[in-house]
Amino acid sequence: MSELGQHLKTVREEKGITLEDLQATTKIQKRYLVAIEEGRFETLPGLFYARAFVKTYAESVGIDPEELFDQYKNELPNPQKEVTNLPSRRERSSKSSVKPSRPGKKSPLIPLVAGLLTIVVIAALVWLVMQSLDRTSSEPIPPEDNLGESEFAEDFLDDKEDAADNETEDNNEGDSEGTEEEEAVEESQSVLTLTETQGTRAYYELTGTDELMVELHFSGSSSYYDIKDDSRTILHSGQPNTSNEDVELEFDLSEENEIEINIGASNNVEVYINGELIEYELDAVHQYIHISFSSDE
Repeated sequence: MSELGQHLKTVREEKGITLEDLQATTKIQKRYLVAIEEGRFETLPGLFYARAFVKTYAESVGIDPEELFDQYKNELPNPQKEVTNLPSRRERSSKSSVKPSRPGKKSPLIPLVAGLLTIVVIAALVWLVMQSLDRTSSEPIPPEDNLGESEFAEDFLDDKEDAADNETEDNNEGDSEGTEEEEAVEESQSVLTLTETQGTRAYYELTGTDELMVELHFSGSSSYYDIKDDSRTILHSGQPNTSNEDVELEFDLSEENEIEINIGASNNVEVYINGELIEYELDAVHQYIHISFSSDE
């Protein structure tokens, strides 16, 4: 067994993830997962796909694939480049030694064939133009609008009276609604903005609020998480739904300037920031969500 495969297997077993769970999460057949753990990369569908399978395996158990590739680069297979076979010197010389034959007299049939082709093309174009004109002339003419001037005038007067009634009702509702609208405008609005994506990480900026509330909703199995602060210290972590029951967790991180949420098997996890559902920007099983936060206190 290779050191790379042993490392992957150890992390998987520490997180309590079975090969069946990993197969359901990664969509990679179990026999290929076993081959990765035993270092038998030659049994995979191809050396080109071996690195992709290892990357998906690592992301599903919470390992950064870039760091893994750098640490075990000597064990990972490298696809061989195709070698282009050039012709031998004898073949090149034999081709170059062939002298072009002298052109013979032009056949008298060539001008005749060319003239016939020209006639056929012109006839086809004329036929297409005629078909287009026939279709245009046969299209039905839409009926004119039969709305009379008197009906239009009545509708206009009715709409004008309704608008006047609505304006009167709005004025009567008065000061109470105006006060509520002013209070609503004064309240701060939480704005979460995507700034960039790098690799498996999506970077957001949270503004317009003095609260940073994180909610994690888990469904299914094999999902895990950890939350780190700006010094890479883990604040919260776990695998909450090992019993296949739906679990909801909430964390108040308003005192932090930056956080990074690490989600494994993200297809079974929903992330909410201040009640707003985050749509995953990356098509990956393993997600990193980085949030920069400045309190408006």
